Amino acid sequence: DRIDLLKMDTEGYELQVLAGATNFLEERKIAMILSEVGFRPSDFRHTFFTKIYDQLYQKGFRFNGLYDLSYWSPYPYEGLIYCNALFVNANLIKNRFY
Repeated sequence: DRIDLLKMDTEGYELQVLAGATNFLEERKIAMILSEVGFRPSDFRHTFFTKIYDQLYQKGFRFNGLYDLSYWSPYPYEGLIYCNALFVNANLIKNRFY
């Protein structure tokens, strides 16, 4: 009935996964979400970071950090391409530890 860590790596379909988890999100049954995210709007294999950030922020999640950073690109240097982003449900964490 609760999820401690939801890991999403669905090649650009992370927003659809979040839509399917609406009840769990609204009922605050997910403590943390680790999602693969992209940093280029034209990259359809990775959901753009700000789209996931905006949606999770509205549900009470706060951005915590980036992991497994990938700078690989077939093009000249473009900076960070994709990685995993951790979001923490601020309401759950606050209630459990304070």
